[in-house]
Amino acid sequence: MDAYSFLPLGFLADLRALLRIPSVYDGATSDAARPYGAAVADAFAYVLGMGRRDGFSVAEYDGHVVSISLPGTGEGRIDVISHVDVVEPGTGWSRNPFGAEIEGDILYGRGTQDMKAPFLVTYYTLKAIKEAGIHPKRELRLVIGGDEERTMDDMVRYVRKAGTPDFAFTPDSAFPVCLGEKGALMWRIQGSVQTSIEQFEGGVQCNVISPAARAVIRSSATETEYREAFSSLEIFRDGGVEGSVRSLPSDQISERTSERTSCRIEVNVKGIAAHASRPEDGRSATTALCAAIAHVEDDDFARLVASVFSDHYGAGANLSRDIPPMGRLTMNLGILRLKEGKVYGEIDCRYPYGVTSGELTALLQSACPHLEISLDYDAPPTLADAASPFVTALADIYRKATGDEQSAPFISGGVTYAKVVPRCVAFGPLMPGGVSLAHQVDECIDLKDISILLRIYGDAMVSLATMDSDDYSFSDEFQGEKKI
Repeated sequence: MDAYSFLPLGFLADLRALLRIPSVYDGATSDAARPYGAAVADAFAYVLGMGRRDGFSVAEYDGHVVSISLPGTGEGRIDVISHVDVVEPGTGWSRNPFGAEIEGDILYGRGTQDMKAPFLVTYYTLKAIKEAGIHPKRELRLVIGGDEERTMDDMVRYVRKAGTPDFAFTPDSAFPVCLGEKGALMWRIQGSVQTSIEQFEGGVQCNVISPAARAVIRSSATETEYREAFSSLEIFRDGGVEGSVRSLPSDQISERTSERTSCRIEVNVKGIAAHASRPEDGRSATTALCAAIAHVEDDDFARLVASVFSDHYGAGANLSRDIPPMGRLTMNLGILRLKEGKVYGEIDCRYPYGVTSGELTALLQSACPHLEISLDYDAPPTLADAASPFVTALADIYRKATGDEQSAPFISGGVTYAKVVPRCVAFGPLMPGGVSLAHQVDECIDLKDISILLRIYGDAMVSLATMDSDDYSFSDEFQGEKKI
């Protein structure tokens, strides 16, 4: 480990141990004590063990959240909010997504960027503050959730129990500071359809661009016709999306009758996973597969999916919006399942201030008239006050540490705990122009970047916990309703 002497003692061992825990939500092992499943509970146990080992005050919030605290000399509290749950790794990795493998200075693994490494940076920052004998005026509390990637109900429960902090930030975005976030909603789509598709499985999670999709189709078409579709359709020609096809042998054909003249064809498509808020970084295998089926077959369902959901900016459902200062709406059909004519899907949408979730839901329902659309999650847009002393302090600390005077605070299409925690903004860890690998294959971090993050977060945590001002506000014009 001498090669990594630039890291705090113990940092790399703790990070690799945490990365090796496959802390994806698991309903099969969920119970009252472990609401997000066994693996997330294991990650919580590791975090609490670190805190106890290093002499911190720790707390649990009914299996939903854990916290690690350094008490203040006065009143008030600064929360630094992270999460240990991760999205499904999906397919296509060049190494074990939970192996925490290192190549040179690059550490690979699901959760390296999003967001076990940023959490460990803030933990070792708090540890350094404690060991330096610094006594902040306000309590410094690391708050760690277990369901950020799905519902964020974990942090809603925490705020109900713990109350609102004086200020909070989450290291789950980029520098210099994220002032606001687009609205985020999730639709479910269900119904019965007439289709030549017997089975369809596409996507891994609502907020991930679908990396893989598979369909079994009753068809009189040939394998050659599908290969010609792969060659002619733009989404396949542009690169990043690959298709394969095979006719199923007779022993894999169920319920075959002597009257049936069509055969069954299996089509598989590989896309590129990316975060749903950044569709330009990915390629949807689900919509590509539906486009291929619609090209070859006379199938209304495949044609509907391809026409409504292929454009990630909502044009296919008349949802396209581009409203300053938040910009373009994005939409992602993250999950699509079909079996025996029954359809189930999950759709992620990030929308700007100036349009409501009700308007968007009505438009999507109009575009899919024979399917049931339900709005299951909605977090309206939020925008922080750029003049808040806490916000300006964060921006100034970033500039001082990096010398970057050009990058400006920004608005994100991502969704962080700033959506549900009052007085919270997202702050780092990605540098301007950096490549986000959140939710993508071969997610990784450069360990050399840890040193500057330790400096930035150290200055930020000490400054926020000791500054005199208690003024913080959200813009009256853009303030969304916090789900508290």
